[in-house]
Amino acid sequence: MTLTVKSFAHARDGKPDLLDREDRSSVVAVVVEYLRLWAQEAFIDGEYLAEAGSWVGSSRHQDIDTAVLAVLRSEPTSPLQQAISPFLDGYWCRRSISDSFDLKAYMAGLDTLPPSDRAYAATALALYSALCSTTSRLNTAQQAAIRSALLVARGKLLALNLFPHVLSSLNYLVAPGQSRPVVDAGGYRAYRCDEGPLAYLVVERVVDGQDVLHVHDLALHDRKLEVPYEMRNPRHTDADAQELIATCILASLLEDRFRGQADIVDYVNITSKMTRTLPYFVKR
Repeated sequence: MTLTVKSFAHARDGKPDLLDREDRSSVVAVVVEYLRLWAQEAFIDGEYLAEAGSWVGSSRHQDIDTAVLAVLRSEPTSPLQQAISPFLDGYWCRRSISDSFDLKAYMAGLDTLPPSDRAYAATALALYSALCSTTSRLNTAQQAAIRSALLVARGKLLALNLFPHVLSSLNYLVAPGQSRPVVDAGGYRAYRCDEGPLAYLVVERVVDGQDVLHVHDLALHDRKLEVPYEMRNPRHTDADAQELIATCILASLLEDRFRGQADIVDYVNITSKMTRTLPYFVKR
């Protein structure tokens, strides 16, 4: 066998020939050894691991992701998941998820790991790669499950102001005008600002006090509530704005005062002029 863990030092420039000459069991053994060595490091370099995954994914060997997951299931530690996830990220860029891969077991990391854990971020990116890869053969149900899990993850990371490089990818999952909640409104609060000549309402992120959006001059006409808003943070989208306004401003700050008066709400982005009309509904 000519393949060793040192072979992965040049994975970026590696040709699949070296891997193709080995049998699958040998490739799996070296990959597992490589990942376990990385899991012991104080700093786990996701870029190198993704390059290794991409190299293996370009080879003839099938179901390497399934073999890697088996190791993680037998040793469910955060460092090992942090090492395995970028490997899978690179692997799934080259090859689709294996039919025998236990997607639910891997996605469970987003439920068990704290969002502040780097393994959480790495897991989210790997799943994003699986969802968006041009080689993906995921069925509709699998795609919906991954997308739903990633939108929940995005909401948690936004609320805690964590891992902007992950958010820059997950933001692409939010379709223009999407009305479903994709942000955890529990991490935000609203207040009235009376500074300057005009008063306005502010939604801010609790963890760092940063303004997310401003709401100006609510107006009620013929049972339609118009809510003009201005986005103040580029990492938040119009879909976030609708959820945050409904929860933090209409329900909490204004104590649901428009219930029984408004049937619909026009959420109007005063910068882009985009308007989203939704039924008046706030959680009580």
